[in-house]
Amino acid sequence: MKKILFCAMLTVSAAALATADADTGKILWETTLGGPIQNSTITYRVNGRQYIAVVTGLGSITANLFPQAGINPQRNNAIHVFALP
Repeated sequence: MKKILFCAMLTVSAAALATADADTGKILWETTLGGPIQNSTITYRVNGRQYIAVVTGLGSITANLFPQAGINPQRNNAIHVFALP
């Protein structure tokens, strides 16, 4: 079974979620999100299918920190759920 890592990325204007091969570091999959990830990812299984979920948006702390750092990500609050292959 292949081991994968999930990682959140934040640039000046965008946020993304990616998976990487744990042995090589090669990015296997990446998607742009509507805002920065605000918590740890969670994973769960339903009827044998595994999913990963993340919450995005700006929390009370990050809402003030990002402008001070010159980062202006989208501010969409959402729950993103992805099915693993």
